[in-house]
Amino acid sequence: MMTDLAYDGPLRFGLFLAPFHSARLNPTYAFERDLMLAEHLDRINFDEIWFGEHHSGAMEMIAAPSS
Repeated sequence: MMTDLAYDGPLRFGLFLAPFHSARLNPTYAFERDLMLAEHLDRINFDEIWFGEHHSGAMEMIAAPSS
């Protein structure tokens, strides 16, 4: 029943940011822009942010951390 799911805590906000960027975009600028977004979200009290990490190797700029 829906009433069993009642939650009286504060509403929390978060963001998942996929690691996909345009191939025409400078990679350094793309990372900098992502970090600027994270800083902005922190200033407006977002609770968390996740940066996606994919290991498929073709398009993503965040590849395997061990390579």
